[in-house]
Amino acid sequence: MTDKVINLDTDKEIEYYEQDLDDAIRHGMCVSRLSSELARELGLPEEEIHKIAVAGMIHDIGKLRITPYIYGRGNSMKIEEMRYVRLHAKLGADIARQEGYGDDIADIMAKVKDAEVIVYATPIYYYEMCGQMKTLLDRLNPLYSTDYSFRDIYMIATAAENDESAFEKAYNGLQGWVDCFEKASLKGMVGGGGIDAANTAADHVDAMKKAYELGKKL
Repeated sequence: MTDKVINLDTDKEIEYYEQDLDDAIRHGMCVSRLSSELARELGLPEEEIHKIAVAGMIHDIGKLRITPYIYGRGNSMKIEEMRYVRLHAKLGADIARQEGYGDDIADIMAKVKDAEVIVYATPIYYYEMCGQMKTLLDRLNPLYSTDYSFRDIYMIATAAENDESAFEKAYNGLQGWVDCFEKASLKGMVGGGGIDAANTAADHVDAMKKAYELGKKL
């Protein structure tokens, strides 16, 4: 898929690489099949289904770039080494772009990188952040190694259940993401409980007022 050459110095490195390649192909085929079948079940257009199938096939391709680096390290990698390993998402995106594939994450990532303040918003599903937000956080993984500008992170969430505990897991999940960025901190959250239908948040005056006051501080 790419003309980039990975230099392997020993037979053992070649063995590791071949094993990783075999695992990546089998894993990619499974993800591609499952995701495309789900897309078809949801009634998406065939063009979109094809894109999803391709994305599933190559989503972990960046790991092949770091195989020579991690082989033999086992579970004893240091934090800095782990940060390099986590760059496989960016490496995979670079390969995909070289081959003509792409999406809008590059534009989103650039805006996040240059922002001084970030406010994440999510509905609460099953006491957790929605899947779209989790996917976004995962896709922003390459910002680890950049000179990002953001410092203050906030969260706005809505939940059908009218209890503060409904937001805890989602908040802790975002805290985990923030903890990986040493210069940033999670400053707080506004939670709107009892919001169980579309276009009803405006009826919850207290939650709207809290969100408004938060916005004034930014």
